[in-house]
Amino acid sequence: MSVQQTRSIIDHVRVFHQWVSQYYHRLAESTQRKRTKLLLDYMSEHEQRLANCLKEYEESAPHRIMDTWLMSTDAADATQLIADSESVSDMSVDDVIALGIRLSQCAISVYEDLADYSEPESVRETFANLLHLEEKALKQFVRDAGRLEDL
Repeated sequence: MSVQQTRSIIDHVRVFHQWVSQYYHRLAESTQRKRTKLLLDYMSEHEQRLANCLKEYEESAPHRIMDTWLMSTDAADATQLIADSESVSDMSVDDVIALGIRLSQCAISVYEDLADYSEPESVRETFANLLHLEEKALKQFVRDAGRLEDL
């Protein structure tokens, strides 16, 4: 557990999305599998869009929400998830999708905890909205990745 301002938590998640986007980009550049590359390029763009949404939110959110101090749980260790994953040259499209889902769950778990336990209500609602955004983005990713099989 740590004590952080709302702005710090959101900024950490934004940086996480940027980092994951860059990770997917590097993987896309290193694979020779056309479908895997296509999916990884999509995933990189998807993560960058999420980072951009959080940046816009950070810039427009009320200071009273962003300056609120919170007890937060530490996120799942995404670095360990990546380290435990197979080399991209050995990963199937399904393996890449599974990795994408697991990494998305890192942000979702942070928002779930904060949406359940944050005070005041305005901050709790903020994290509930961000949780909804992440869940919606995950559903869109799964749907779009499933379409890859139609190619």
